[in-house]
Amino acid sequence: MQDVHDNATVTRLRRVKAALFSALAVPFLMAVPAVAGAQPAPPPADILPGQAPSPDQLCDSTSKIIDSVHATQPDAVTPEQIATAYDAQMAAKVPGYGLFQGQQHADLVNLINACGFAPPAA
Repeated sequence: MQDVHDNATVTRLRRVKAALFSALAVPFLMAVPAVAGAQPAPPPADILPGQAPSPDQLCDSTSKIIDSVHATQPDAVTPEQIATAYDAQMAAKVPGYGLFQGQQHADLVNLINACGFAPPAA
């Protein structure tokens, strides 16, 4: 009579457990993004649904972006340099940022200029 704990039996049991775990894990992992995406983050308290941010809110957000860029790259001075540094920060943090980077870059340069954060021309 064979020993129940011989290597071949243990290996088969491990393979069965791994297959069972995989079969149960795949549907779970596929459902997680759907569940996670079902609860979108609430909008900021000062913006009502369907309401665009005010110019002051846009300039406040732009100021925070500039501060975050200056914290890592204090030599970024012009709107183009700031937008390029911000693009690099976002590309490192957000997968797929390159897909819409061009428009974000242009928008940030425009906001820096419109909010008066650009240095005066020499």
